Amino acid sequence: MITKIKELLQENFVMTIYGFAFLSKFIERLLEERTTNLKIIAEKYSETTKPESAYRIIKRHFQNTRIDVKQIIEYVLKRFPQKKYQLIMDRTDWKFGKEPINILMLSIVVKGHSIPLYWTLLDKSGSSNYEERTDLLLEVFKYLSPNKISDFLCDREFIGNKWFAFLKEYKIHFTIRIKKNAIINDLPEEKSKSVFDFVEQKKYKKRKKLFYTNICIYGINAHFCAKKEKNEWSYFLTSFDPKNADKRYKLRWKIEVMFSNFKTRGFNLESTHMTDLDKLSFLIAILTVTYCIVIKVAVFLQSKKSIPLKKHGFLAESWVHSALVEISRIIYFNFDKFNILFERF
Repeated sequence: MITKIKELLQENFVMTIYGFAFLSKFIERLLEERTTNLKIIAEKYSETTKPESAYRIIKRHFQNTRIDVKQIIEYVLKRFPQKKYQLIMDRTDWKFGKEPINILMLSIVVKGHSIPLYWTLLDKSGSSNYEERTDLLLEVFKYLSPNKISDFLCDREFIGNKWFAFLKEYKIHFTIRIKKNAIINDLPEEKSKSVFDFVEQKKYKKRKKLFYTNICIYGINAHFCAKKEKNEWSYFLTSFDPKNADKRYKLRWKIEVMFSNFKTRGFNLESTHMTDLDKLSFLIAILTVTYCIVIKVAVFLQSKKSIPLKKHGFLAESWVHSALVEISRIIYFNFDKFNILFERF
């Protein structure tokens, strides 16, 4: 298995032979142990190396070895080619002691899965700002033209006049949930009012969905959609097809699932205890390469079997978990099967 992983790395990345040897072994251990805690990985890093020595080797590579994050963009787009891409931007954070770990990430959607494309680690806690978001997108635009983005999904953190003007300038199709205090500026024969006040008007009380074209919110002319579920309205601003904006926005949840798979449901990213942003970015790059392998297996399994639904309507287990189990079984029982599966990648 290590040989196949090394071949994959050599085809797509530039580093030393020692870097390739380390990463292929580290990725196999990640798939086997499902943790980013370096001490736990060191315990089974090599049959001939004591855990203490293995831990020092791993730490040395985290000090000296790197994957160019820009190569990650090329790698992900190459592994999952599409005519058009749905992009999601979101943030995940946690604290190690008093140190905030704050990741701003872009992902693509493939076969119902969210896959990391590019990220930055914010040297602060709390929300991202306009410059941090635009820097992230502009770097991605070097490899993925804005006209290849079919939809760009974000939640209520990602708003503001300058931000929407940027998306409009680059002609990016977007569907973004907005806050209820967002102001509609050009209502015919009415004063400006918040989207909350607008949909709470008496004439809309019995409706469950509203959509309008070409109204001014956040300084741009765009389309507006409001959807009522469980007696609560959600509000969306979009550049196209407002009638279905709420349905498209549901895909944004895929990045939350991906973060969960990186953390407690998959690789326990929060157990790393790293706080150095450069090393942590390297770890996320390794996780991205690993996660792409997992998603390839998950997509393959989706074409070969079905997972039963529980009474609440959700799958009995996720496809990612099913893929991780399959990979673990292959590692322990049948390396030949992994070679056959890997050839499909």
